[in-house]
Amino acid sequence: MILHLMYDEKVISRTIQYFEEALPGQNRFIIMIPFFGYQCKYVNMQSDKVFYVKYGSKVFWKYVGNVNQYSHVICHLLGMNAIRFVLKTRHPAVTWMVWGADIYSELLPARGFQLYDRESIEHISAKDHRLIHKSKVWLKRRYKLYLQVRAVKCISNACIGEGDYQLLLQYYPEFKHLNRKPFFYYPIDSIIPESLRNKGITGDNILVGNSASLSGNHFRVFKLLSELDIKQRKVIVPVSYGEYKEQIIEEGQRLLGNRFEPLIDFLPLQEYNKILLQSRTFVYGHYRQEAWGNIVIALYIGATVFLESCNPLMVDIKALGCVVFSMDQLNEKLHYKLTEFEVKKNREIIERNFNHERLMQCIKETFGAP
Repeated sequence: MILHLMYDEKVISRTIQYFEEALPGQNRFIIMIPFFGYQCKYVNMQSDKVFYVKYGSKVFWKYVGNVNQYSHVICHLLGMNAIRFVLKTRHPAVTWMVWGADIYSELLPARGFQLYDRESIEHISAKDHRLIHKSKVWLKRRYKLYLQVRAVKCISNACIGEGDYQLLLQYYPEFKHLNRKPFFYYPIDSIIPESLRNKGITGDNILVGNSASLSGNHFRVFKLLSELDIKQRKVIVPVSYGEYKEQIIEEGQRLLGNRFEPLIDFLPLQEYNKILLQSRTFVYGHYRQEAWGNIVIALYIGATVFLESCNPLMVDIKALGCVVFSMDQLNEKLHYKLTEFEVKKNREIIERNFNHERLMQCIKETFGAP
């Protein structure tokens, strides 16, 4: 039996289905809700294998039962509840499904990893600066970091990309005991709808980022684009979620004028896919691993993709053999259109490495009976 510790997040329902398909009847899924009566936003599955409980409650431990009955404990996101569980139980076979927030919120920045470029930092409001440096907030984050480091030392395996893995070991050599295991949340069969399959790009827009998060480093990207001849191309910027919507819109309008077009509202999938097909160039200014699902789709449909050289995803994508460009090449390659050969190559690589069958294989090989 495998115990899954999960949160109410977008990918969880799909993940439950994948594990039950690969290892039917061998899973117990605990959705850790913040309080009794909480209505989940994303996960609403009804099953005798799925339990919605508050961590640490009597009901939680009732549904978990004897921890020794589990061959594996999988933490999907190492949040505070999962951290406490790992430290309390000391299970010998814990797997950490690494998400971006796991390592980029506290772990890496605490040891000097730079998340934001200079332009983005300048756009953090005075209120944000005060909040970041409030003693209670700072102490809380330091305490979480302390517990997180202790918990990782008790974990056996990590499902993490090679780029993130090397970055983590660079800043935390004491984590070298972690065995890296393959896993991905986005099989191409599931995230590429029929409306995108075997379709060619129909427009010439430039799409920047995936949300109104500061880690998208939009302000630097806008500055770079404003200094280039983007011709009559529109710059499409999704800002339907994230805390810096207003600042990003204001700066985009100031630097790019009527070429700038923010996507303010959350769009139905069909409409959003049309916008993707109308974009020939995708620019991601993140220094961290982020927007992986969007990048996979961009490569699949044949777009020209730009990433920061320091982004661990650049390591992973290059290692696969995909045609992708660094932000340093933006001036030279902004208007570059992939050749038919390059489009076909990228699509075949994505289909081969991130298909449903391979995900099933990853789950069975890592968590199935030996």
